[in-house]
Amino acid sequence: MPRPIRAAISAGALAHNLRIAQDHAGGAKIWAVIKANGYGHGLERAARALDAADGFAVLDFQEAARLRVAGSAKPILMLEGVFKPADVPLLHKYALTPVIHNAVQVEMLRAGDLPGAIDVYVKVNSGMNRLGFTPENFGANYQALREHPRVKTLTLMTHFADADGATGVKAQLEWFSEMTKSFAGCSTVVLLLPIVRPMPSA
Repeated sequence: MPRPIRAAISAGALAHNLRIAQDHAGGAKIWAVIKANGYGHGLERAARALDAADGFAVLDFQEAARLRVAGSAKPILMLEGVFKPADVPLLHKYALTPVIHNAVQVEMLRAGDLPGAIDVYVKVNSGMNRLGFTPENFGANYQALREHPRVKTLTLMTHFADADGATGVKAQLEWFSEMTKSFAGCSTVVLLLPIVRPMPSA
């Protein structure tokens, strides 16, 4: 027989944690990242508990569609953008904001069937070294997105590689600020990588 394991999920605890994050955010807007079925908490359940966030962030287009079917009208950020050309029209259909992080995605947007205007986030690599444009390939791809007739706004973003280490995020933030300062008319945003420490043993 399987072990009688039961997971108890508290919507109130999720909402409380969001309030704490908002208290420390200094007025900054907050995306509630609820990818992977709300990290196992249940996508719709997590969305309801975190409804005070400014928007939701997911990876999977099916999850984005589920949020819309569930009645969510909040902004939805697609953290890894589009994966194939068939994803492009879904951006407008479900009012999604893609994170564009490589030249292949830029070409998909350029050649794809995008029936209406969308907002776009452009990710630069400040040290995570997983996704994002490098300084060498950023400029041309940024310009291609800026010239796209269906792109309403561009927001520059990065993902800190080590938000809780001994050196903190100072160097990466300075690098990101320096790199993006010349791109007038763009908003900028950074996503912090939270470090979860284990609870102390009794």
